[in-house]
Amino acid sequence: MIGEYLGEGDHENIAIMHSFVDIMDFSKRRLVDALRSFLQHFRLPGEAQKIDRFMLKFAERYVTQNPNAFANADTAYVLSYSVIMLNVDQHSSKIKGRRMTPEDFIKNNRGINDNQDLPDEYLTSIFEEIANNEIVLDTEREQAANAGIPTSAPATELMAIYYAIGLAFSTAMKNQNTPATEINLVTILSDSMSALQAIANIRNQSGQWIIQAIT
Repeated sequence: MIGEYLGEGDHENIAIMHSFVDIMDFSKRRLVDALRSFLQHFRLPGEAQKIDRFMLKFAERYVTQNPNAFANADTAYVLSYSVIMLNVDQHSSKIKGRRMTPEDFIKNNRGINDNQDLPDEYLTSIFEEIANNEIVLDTEREQAANAGIPTSAPATELMAIYYAIGLAFSTAMKNQNTPATEINLVTILSDSMSALQAIANIRNQSGQWIIQAIT
């Protein structure tokens, strides 16, 4: 599978993946539009570490072609993961409780533009677009149609979990010099059965990589 091969960590695989992404044209496109297009070019690999390599390259390519969009590629990288987490939050049928609000989304993305805030109206427009138009991978549509079930997004859920871990790690770093009475607690909840099974299975590299990220 193309995504699995290009996501490998060997130098040759990474070089080929970078060349593959470099032929994509994201110039003068909004980040969400570019992300939608990017995710349709191949089937995402199953390992979070492989997915991360793709996302890093996507962010670099997007900022190279849109140099005035953000302060640097890190902003595009973090915001892309945040969009994916929002996509899962707004559209997963497994989420029964409170869903993210525009205010939550804005709060989650404070200071990501080289320690500066992106405009609230910009983040609100992203929220509204995702809320009204789910990002669904073509391969997921095909699998759901073949099985006769509603569309699901296990790959994007895995990416959302990985992003949530990143937020938890960031909070932990801020807590290092914070009095115990002022420490912020972070809880990551997921009822994605495929993700939970991956984490529980010691033979599943993706799930074990998530455990390593937590510990």
